[in-house]
Amino acid sequence: LFRSAILEAKKHCAKRATRALVLLPTKELSKQAAKNFKELTVACSKSIRVVEVSHQSGTETLRPILADCPDIVVGTPSRILAHFQAKTMKVRDSLTMLVVDEADLVFSFGYKQDLESMIGFLPKICQTFLISATLNEDVETIEKLVLHNPVSVHLDEEEAKKERSQLTQYHIRCQPDDKFLLLCALLKLKLLRGKTLLFVNSVDRCYRLKLFMEQFGVPACILNPELPHNSRCHVVEQFNRSVYDYIIASDETHAQSEEEEEKER
Repeated sequence: LFRSAILEAKKHCAKRATRALVLLPTKELSKQAAKNFKELTVACSKSIRVVEVSHQSGTETLRPILADCPDIVVGTPSRILAHFQAKTMKVRDSLTMLVVDEADLVFSFGYKQDLESMIGFLPKICQTFLISATLNEDVETIEKLVLHNPVSVHLDEEEAKKERSQLTQYHIRCQPDDKFLLLCALLKLKLLRGKTLLFVNSVDRCYRLKLFMEQFGVPACILNPELPHNSRCHVVEQFNRSVYDYIIASDETHAQSEEEEEKER
């Protein structure tokens, strides 16, 4: 959709302009989305340029790149707003598409004020996509903020039932002290195959499970909010490259997010 729309726009107007803006709640998702856009536009990379702005701490670093008007800009609401306020990026006269991905997480990650402040820098009319796994009050608030006469697209219920029928769920009751041993047995006996996500309820349990698995020769990597941003990205890349088949994750949120730290500075 983006590729064809931007290429079509370039046929009628050769002037360089930022035509698509993609907002995501975390730096990791921004980096992943930008990578996906580059892969999808590899055949026309000279015509469509993608820039991800969330991994640069200062606005001046990206000023020359943004001044060249990349076609697609990807980032978190706070970083995008920072560039608008620093006047390193202007899209009011050129933007044709706005995407708010993981919309149900945007407000919960503390971007409500950023999104509200951003509206004044955007054109009054542009094609807007609001993508969310759930429809809660936050999503409805964002909908009123950025959408005009929206059309809702829902997953076909019959298709959803078909996908659910292909899933098999198992529930094993055991003593708390036996969980790690039982898990290692399932992995060593190849009863669980392929890439596996292992979720635990605390950061401490992440490390305990990793050490336990290593005693049985089962290597695994760890992903939790206490790890630095670069380390989390490195872990995900290693998992994607099959350096590790098992990733132990916890979403325990007692660690302060990097976006919150930046705002405090």
